[in-house]
Amino acid sequence: MFQYFIKLSPPSYFLPETPKPLIAFLSYLFPPFFNYLFISLLISLGFFYFLKISEYFSNSFFTGLLAFLYAFFLFEDSWQNLLTGYWVFIYIPVMIIVIYYFLIKDYLKYGILNLFAGLIRPDSWFVAIIFLLLTFFWKEKKNRFLLFLPFLAPIIWLFFDYRAFSNPFYSFIITARYPIITGIPLIKPKDFFGIVLRDISNQTGWLFLIISFLAIILIIYSQRKSLKNYLILLTIIFSPFVFYFFLSFRGGVLPMRRFFLLSLFFLAFFLFHLFDIFLKKKISKSLLPTILFLFLFFINFPVNKIQEIKWNLKDEEEKIIAIETSIPVIKNYFLSLKPKYLIIPFRRKVLFEYYLPEAKEKLESFREIVALKKDIKDYEKSLAFYLIKDFAGLEMYFDFLSQFRAHLLKEENLIFEPLFSHPWYRLYFLKRIE
Repeated sequence: MFQYFIKLSPPSYFLPETPKPLIAFLSYLFPPFFNYLFISLLISLGFFYFLKISEYFSNSFFTGLLAFLYAFFLFEDSWQNLLTGYWVFIYIPVMIIVIYYFLIKDYLKYGILNLFAGLIRPDSWFVAIIFLLLTFFWKEKKNRFLLFLPFLAPIIWLFFDYRAFSNPFYSFIITARYPIITGIPLIKPKDFFGIVLRDISNQTGWLFLIISFLAIILIIYSQRKSLKNYLILLTIIFSPFVFYFFLSFRGGVLPMRRFFLLSLFFLAFFLFHLFDIFLKKKISKSLLPTILFLFLFFINFPVNKIQEIKWNLKDEEEKIIAIETSIPVIKNYFLSLKPKYLIIPFRRKVLFEYYLPEAKEKLESFREIVALKKDIKDYEKSLAFYLIKDFAGLEMYFDFLSQFRAHLLKEENLIFEPLFSHPWYRLYFLKRIE
């Protein structure tokens, strides 16, 4: 195993986005069905520890139950990412457990788990910095050195990128050039909060956001004598906003709504925790938040989004069938033309590695070519595969590929020559003009 990790050749997989070391490790070691089982186990653990956090603050599981179920069922990012087995539901449960162990000052378990979280999202590095500063402010010294464990994650990440892509900064380069790849405009500092909050409200509704922020103000004001532990939850809620706001000063930032999903779980907790603070009768503490839960549920439940997700899943199934259909055609051209590379959509790389193992060492993508500033001239005599109407990032902006006609890159003196057309895909040969 150790010999494998010190090899300099890239591993046999490429993740369908910016690589995340922990996700890559799981994807490499285990088959897909295990990952679904693993995510299911983590969600169960995350739910259990969310209830323990609820009990810590309110002596009741009920508040945590309502908050978790509300965030899980009402925000389409939750169940959309669950259906697709996305990394979000590895990161969120791990961070929930991280928060619990920081609350009870078990810094060893906190440090190890936040180290794992830091191998999925760099946001957790920022959280680790704030948590460390909080302990300095509180003058806690016992086992404080364990709070430095999460800062091993950036070092491991650099080593992973060097091992996998021969460039320790591969993930950072890909991320920095993501707007070029997607065509989505960057958010500037002056527009950051307005755009992000509008985007989040598309799945939460403005009423939820307004009431939740009011609940935070009321709870913090009424519990200012015991503010210490609430600061931990406030860190989780607001740190992604602060983190990406700071990044926006680099010339803009491209935050995705899923980056704030963990914040929304704890925002929902504050909303329902309000009843624990200001009500005394047990029946009121159960009945009134349940009524609020049902009210917000029925006015915000995204029926149209469910239809959209069903359409996306069906579309994804059709795209996979299209790729399966294309494999015999690609093989024929691959054998006859002996291309230098096979340029494919970056998000489909794993599929092509599976269906076309003989081309594994020759797979490339427009995303990597542009994001890593590679010279397109080096791709002369390469096959280019275009999947029509695919969400494939940069490939969407090579719209000439969908038209099935020759396209000349004048500056490079290269031409995309049409080879094969299908209702679902196109195949081109990139060659130099003589």
